[in-house]
Amino acid sequence: MKRIVAIIAAGLLLAVVFFALILWIQPRTPAVTGISPRELPESWICAVLVVRDTNFYEHRGRGFLDRSPERGVGLLRSISSLMGPRVSKEDELRTFLNNAYLGTFGGHEIHGFPAASRVLFKKELRALSGNEFLSLVAMLPQPNALDPIRHPDRNAARVISILELMQTRCNCSAPRKGYGAPCS
Repeated sequence: MKRIVAIIAAGLLLAVVFFALILWIQPRTPAVTGISPRELPESWICAVLVVRDTNFYEHRGRGFLDRSPERGVGLLRSISSLMGPRVSKEDELRTFLNNAYLGTFGGHEIHGFPAASRVLFKKELRALSGNEFLSLVAMLPQPNALDPIRHPDRNAARVISILELMQTRCNCSAPRKGYGAPCS
């Protein structure tokens, strides 16, 4: 009986090592889906960057994927670690836009700007006004406390502060690497 258990354990260990090696050897570029940063207005990307990572284009790290709100941290850190060093800035930004934790609504977690726009505004992301998009960006640091439906005053105050940050920190009219904007 002990021998059978040892053989099964050895087999399981070999299977785990084998699959780990396969995952490690495969290209580390993720299959990225969802809304692309190129599909959004430049000023919207600037708003996300001014809130999450003003030096996004200046470093090689995974920036805001490593600094996510409490509930989103597990998912985004997992994505971030799987993406590895070869991921492009556009794919990193796309991953963030489509997976960022944006609170709970009706007992369900909302992940990604497209889902949040459908749940909170009953519109597709590209159909939002600039202020509606900024309302979503405003939620990033504290998604439930800054929800535009439940806490419109708090959210509006945060939107104003984001607009002020964008005026002082971003040049949203200067494209950076084909899209986005440099922030300092």
